[in-house]
Amino acid sequence: MTMKQHAATRRPGKKVLISTLALATAFTFFNSLYLTDAFAAASPTTASTQAVPQASSGPTSPQEVEAFADKLFASPKMKDIPGAVFVVVKDGKVLLNKGYGYSDVKAKTPMDPHKTVMRVASITKPFTAAVLLQLAEQGKLDLKKDISAYLGDLHIPRQVEGDLTAEHLMTYTSGFDFPDPPLNANFATNADYLRHYTPTVVRKPGQSYMYDNMAFNLQGYIVERITGEPFHQYAKRNLLDPLGMKQSSFIMTPDTKMALSTSYDASGEPMPPYDINPADSPDGSLLSTGSDMAKFMLALLHDGSYNGHQILKPASVRSMLEIKVSSVAGLPNTSYGFESLFRESYNGQNVVGKGGDLPGFSSWMWLLPDQKTGAFVIFNRNDATNAYFREHAFTSFMNHYYPVNKPDPHILKPTQQELQPFAGTYRDLRLGFELLRVKVQPEGVLELSSSKGTQQLQQIAPLLFKTKSNKLIGFKRDETGQIMYMDWGNVSWLQKLTAPTVTITDINEKHPYHKYIDDLLLRGGIKLGSGNTFLPDEEITRGEFISLLISSMHIRKSDQTSSFADMQGHTYAKDIQTAAEFGLVTGTQTNQFSPDTPITRQEAAVVLWRLAQLMGADPQEALLADATDHWAQTAVKYAVASQLYGPDVKPRADGTIDYGSKRSLVRKEAAAMISMMLSGPIS
Repeated sequence: MTMKQHAATRRPGKKVLISTLALATAFTFFNSLYLTDAFAAASPTTASTQAVPQASSGPTSPQEVEAFADKLFASPKMKDIPGAVFVVVKDGKVLLNKGYGYSDVKAKTPMDPHKTVMRVASITKPFTAAVLLQLAEQGKLDLKKDISAYLGDLHIPRQVEGDLTAEHLMTYTSGFDFPDPPLNANFATNADYLRHYTPTVVRKPGQSYMYDNMAFNLQGYIVERITGEPFHQYAKRNLLDPLGMKQSSFIMTPDTKMALSTSYDASGEPMPPYDINPADSPDGSLLSTGSDMAKFMLALLHDGSYNGHQILKPASVRSMLEIKVSSVAGLPNTSYGFESLFRESYNGQNVVGKGGDLPGFSSWMWLLPDQKTGAFVIFNRNDATNAYFREHAFTSFMNHYYPVNKPDPHILKPTQQELQPFAGTYRDLRLGFELLRVKVQPEGVLELSSSKGTQQLQQIAPLLFKTKSNKLIGFKRDETGQIMYMDWGNVSWLQKLTAPTVTITDINEKHPYHKYIDDLLLRGGIKLGSGNTFLPDEEITRGEFISLLISSMHIRKSDQTSSFADMQGHTYAKDIQTAAEFGLVTGTQTNQFSPDTPITRQEAAVVLWRLAQLMGADPQEALLADATDHWAQTAVKYAVASQLYGPDVKPRADGTIDYGSKRSLVRKEAAAMISMMLSGPIS
């Protein structure tokens, strides 16, 4: 067995790419938070709680809307887009339905808004919610009744009391432990998928907001149980067909496959065709065109009616478009199936929206019910961190058609004592590896620190703060009145963590590695030995290192049979299998992993480099003073350039770094590497 066999760099294959969709999408959305704030700093029209809309009739004529759209898609921010479709509707009419660029760049096939099919991904969710509302109208489903009445023999484990209702599923407030399945889920139907990957309720339903794919898969299962037919068939017959959405489908058909746009990666290369799993997934399987999406928007904006067909009663539509969850009054999170991204660009308007992401496709649909206006944009490549296409399109639209006069909000002057309840560490409910830390500053502001940097928060209401660029951050109390959640404007709230009560007996505050070890203890990654010892100077094995990383990331662990012959029944089998499914570790030619062998520093660097690549990292250069095997060169350079090491590693006089690639890694240094990887910026 060679180190090369263990750590040779490999890129995730197609199956792993699709399996890691939840992680990749989550990073896309989380990065957007900071881009939103940066964009807001340069924008004169960012939102505030006192925003006053200017009088505006919004989009009026097809000619003017097309001129606006042509200018938008000719802007430098859109220069890297292979193709796109943009749709605008108002007052029962389609004002624009136009394609830009190519559905196939090499063949120069234009993007056709009538014929080109694209994956709208999670915009499927409002369609799923609409089907549940249809069943509620028929008296077949009580939205406020515990869903166990509709699940048959499918059991949802619960660690807390309280009903779990369809309304909780529709509003992302289920309280599930993990909103996404483990990797490499491979089941033919949604029902089989759910029976194998049943989530657990760990927070009281209705009390916390977390983007939740599993909840929408459960909604599809409820539809199947009530109607006796698969979700995709029932939804097509009762929703797509009445609307005349003839080019749309909840499963890949021969026709949709023929019309499907090519999708492209960030470098502009075409991506290979892929299937999603399960194929009839109610959380994201819809394929559609610009013309068909216009029909759905028109129906929702016209009391559930389109072209003489009533898909929902007016009262149901009003309920669907009404904000159901807010951390703070006036700071929206979600209605049935929708979400409130890009809040800084609402300009005082009532907006509901929904985004979608699958590899090679990014989309955003937004409705202004009071204005009878809606729009939909989709690209055949994913948003990029240096050019967030959807936000640019939405912000440009709102600033052009619904501008706002924004007075500066009144800044409160709280005491440090009044701010103290907000201080603490908050974990993203969906992205368990992402922590935000809040500290009270002497000048009467909060300091918010994350892997993306540090910002100051000024208080403008009892539970509402703003950044210098007017990005709004809300806080929410629990049933006892304690501050429990932070709303940063992402697709999930963050939950305040309780500091560990255990004391590590062999690490004190003066220990040079204590902050890293304390961080992983707070994250739940560290399992202490007898006498609450960490044993910082002992070598760490391959299995222990992977377990420390996976446990600290707070992600759902795999329940698949181990890929390695020597891992059956091992303490760290689930952790290592999870890492293998992410593509973070590989075995030998004889299918061994050797979990009890000490891990070398260069092997550890390779694992973290693979994780960094999943997060979108690029290779970095660094001057290495020591010998590093060629298969680990890129990884070690990334670790050194990103300073993923503890205080024992120091630059030499000539600027080179002695990383000690071939030495065994000790436990304190492992804690430093993992803590900095999860807490620091991705290069």
